[in-house]
Amino acid sequence: MKMFNEDNHGFTLIELIMVIVILGILAAVIVPKYYDFTSRAEDEVEATFIGGLKSGINLFSINKLLTTGAKTFPMRSSMLYEGVLDEIPEDWTYEAEFGRIKHTRTDGSMQEWYYWTNSDSTIYGIAATFGSGDGNAQITICHIPPGNPNNPQTITIAQSAWPAHQAHGDYLGSCN
Repeated sequence: MKMFNEDNHGFTLIELIMVIVILGILAAVIVPKYYDFTSRAEDEVEATFIGGLKSGINLFSINKLLTTGAKTFPMRSSMLYEGVLDEIPEDWTYEAEFGRIKHTRTDGSMQEWYYWTNSDSTIYGIAATFGSGDGNAQITICHIPPGNPNNPQTITIAQSAWPAHQAHGDYLGSCN
């Protein structure tokens, strides 16, 4: 009795192991590139959204200049109502009280920006925060030293320290 049929053309164990090794190598190369591609795509989406927001803010100020003769920017609390933000995309939030714009990424991390205007709404800025997302976010501000307002300094502070700095005239973003 013959145990092996000469017409049997199956794969040997070595051939199967080689295919599995090759697939593993391909996966090890492709998967990190996919995640990097996703992160770059989200960076571009965020840049596009913030760029569109800035365009809307500038269009608002031009409209105010034409209708009232004064170039002003919308206050944080009125951006949704003034038509600057017609709608908030999915995975984005806007907290009008703080001027905080948040985007939750597909990996669960969060990016934040702050919109601010000076007291008479003639200057505006949008500043990004950075940090670990665990409540220790850092922001860049223009610090106006009390008693020496002609010497503004760009500094980075904890986000939690922002209300105290804002109270004595500092503003978000770097000093220009």
